[in-house]
Amino acid sequence: RYSAFGDCELYIRATAANFSIFQKGNYLERSDDDMVCRIESIELDTDAENGDYLIVTGYDVRKILNQRIIRDTIAFDGTAENFVRKMITANVTNPSVAARKIAEITLGVSNGFTDPWEEQVTFDRVFDKIEGVCQTLGWGSRMTLGGDGKFVFNLYRGLDRSYDQNENDFVVFSPEFDNISSSKFVSNS
Repeated sequence: RYSAFGDCELYIRATAANFSIFQKGNYLERSDDDMVCRIESIELDTDAENGDYLIVTGYDVRKILNQRIIRDTIAFDGTAENFVRKMITANVTNPSVAARKIAEITLGVSNGFTDPWEEQVTFDRVFDKIEGVCQTLGWGSRMTLGGDGKFVFNLYRGLDRSYDQNENDFVVFSPEFDNISSSKFVSNS
């Protein structure tokens, strides 16, 4: 998901190897996507016809940021990006109370976004507040796995690919271009 945290579901054959790999608290990462999920639930589905399957579900690791509330009031007047970074720094990566630090999370490089932001905040969950900023400004956020095994939080802006006759940068979806795998039409009153 672009600005909100998402979830995941993996449906895989129940083997001894898969039982040992897919454990609550472990992380799932796809090779074709940078989203990382934390496994929250494992369900065994037994079926005489199709065999045994594991249904592994989890949530986007950005949800971990909601394990921290903004304990000390932040009165902020500056850029929205710096506001987000300050909330994470003060409550997750370098809080005044060392026991509140989540050592597995780091901040990525600043983008230099200049959108102004002024707000005073206390006792909100960190990611809930970040999500609000992102939705207001049309930003996305992601938390990826860095080379050092830590999660790296970043903000980004998506590209507007809506149709503009004067631009060649738009995207067209059509069966004619073979870029729609399935479709469904419903009409009801």
